[in-house]
Amino acid sequence: MIFILRHLEIGEPSCTKLGKCISKNGIRVDIGENLTKKCNLLIRWGVSSPVSLYSFGIQINSPESIQKIVQKDYCRKILQENKISTPKSFFSKEEALESKKNFPLIGRPRYHTQGKNITIYESNKEIMNSPSQAYYSEYIPKEKEFRVYIFNKKVIGIAEKIPKNKSDIAWNSHCGADFLDRNDQNRNYIQIKNEALRACEIIGCVFTGVDIMTHKNIPYILELNSSIALSNKHRVKIFCKEFVNFYNENFST
Repeated sequence: MIFILRHLEIGEPSCTKLGKCISKNGIRVDIGENLTKKCNLLIRWGVSSPVSLYSFGIQINSPESIQKIVQKDYCRKILQENKISTPKSFFSKEEALESKKNFPLIGRPRYHTQGKNITIYESNKEIMNSPSQAYYSEYIPKEKEFRVYIFNKKVIGIAEKIPKNKSDIAWNSHCGADFLDRNDQNRNYIQIKNEALRACEIIGCVFTGVDIMTHKNIPYILELNSSIALSNKHRVKIFCKEFVNFYNENFST
C-alpha cells in the first residue's frame, strides 16, 4: 500500500488526483493528514512531522529535506554556501544594510508560499524603518522562469511560466501565470536542468519542483517546493508513472 501524507492546508487536489491515477495501476492508495495504517511506501507531500506510531517501508521525501525546503531563508543559505546559482542573498537586516548592493532588494519572511509576502526596498532607509525579514535578495530582472520537476535524481518534466505581467516579481499560478509544459529533452534546457538537479541533491530531496529563472541566459534557483501543484493531467501522469515504477521496483513480487 502507498500512503500519501499531505499537508493540512495545501496539496489536497493534487494528492487526490495523484492517488486516483496510482490506484488505476492496481496499487492501493490512502491519502490523509495522519498516517493511520501500515504502508509499504510513504510519500510526504510537504509534511515534515515525524511518523512514530505506524510503520512504513520506504519514505519519499525525508522530514529533514522538507524542513530545509519550507524554511526559505535556510534553503537559500544552503544553496548559496554550496555555490548554487541563486540571487545573492543576505540573512539579516545588518547584512543587507552593509551589502552596498544596488537597489531594489527583495525582503521575505522565513515561511512563504504562492508568491506572497514580498517586500521591495528601494533604499537603506526603507530597510531600517521596516520590520526585519528572514532574508533579503538582490533583484534580477527575469527573462524566463521555469518549474523543473525532479524525481529520484532525474528531470521528469519542465514547465515554462508565462506571467500575466512580466514586470511582476512573482510568476506563479496564484498570481495569474500559466504553466506551459515543455519538452524536457530540449538541449536549450541542459544548464537549467543541471542546476536544478544540483540543488535537489544538496537539499537531499527525492522529488521536488524547482523554480528557476534566467537572466542573460544564466539560471538562478529561486526555491524548491515539496508540495507540488499537479494542475493538469500531464503533470499528474508523469508523477504517477514515477511513483508506480518506484513502487513496483521495490515491492512487486
